[in-house]
Amino acid sequence: MRDVTQVLEVITPEVLATADPAAAAIRAYLMELVQRRRRDPGQDLLSALVAVEEAGDQLTQDELLTTAALLFAAGFGTTTNLLANGLVALLTHASSLDGAESLRPLYETPELAVEELLRYDSPVQLVPRVTTDPVELGGVAIGAGERVVAYLGAGNRDPQRFSDPDRLVLDRPDNAPLSFGGGIHYCLGAPLARLEARVALPALLRRYPRLALADGAVRRGSLTLKGFLSLPIRTS
Repeated sequence: MRDVTQVLEVITPEVLATADPAAAAIRAYLMELVQRRRRDPGQDLLSALVAVEEAGDQLTQDELLTTAALLFAAGFGTTTNLLANGLVALLTHASSLDGAESLRPLYETPELAVEELLRYDSPVQLVPRVTTDPVELGGVAIGAGERVVAYLGAGNRDPQRFSDPDRLVLDRPDNAPLSFGGGIHYCLGAPLARLEARVALPALLRRYPRLALADGAVRRGSLTLKGFLSLPIRTS
């Protein structure tokens, strides 16, 4: 999956040389799963996609595989980065947040805490868009059909929207991060990603109350997806 998501950055012949075979392998894997679900459907999302019908039309094979690949990629990489980024934020700021007491919102109101972790260090930092109508932003005129890049990470730290934006406030009120996008492009997996973080992070810190960062963490060299290639931690 890491080889495929390289194409979200600058696309070069070197990137394509590894991304194309990886994409082909994922497609072949999903093709085999689709064939199994056609023969023996279950109570899972892929079976539902195979069976979906609207106004007499069903997804074509290509539409089905493309949708499944998108869900697989988006649900795997971004959630992993959310958990890693959130854990680092919590462990890095625990001392400045008065220790364990500062983590109380994570346990009592995890829904607020996860929104703040999404805002503070979003796993997706930018998204490309194409304007449908002329618009003016910040005094800059943008014509219809222009390609623009929206920096979600910058919007999440906008001081006109968030008070003290560079500070981690786990029970921050009126929090609405841009991390899942918006409109018709709002992240399909947002409810699942939120649920996973609300369950996993409190459970991890309860299980290992002396958890700490170890040396050797390696960040992804990426503008779009922000996360870690490796994240060593100590449990005691």
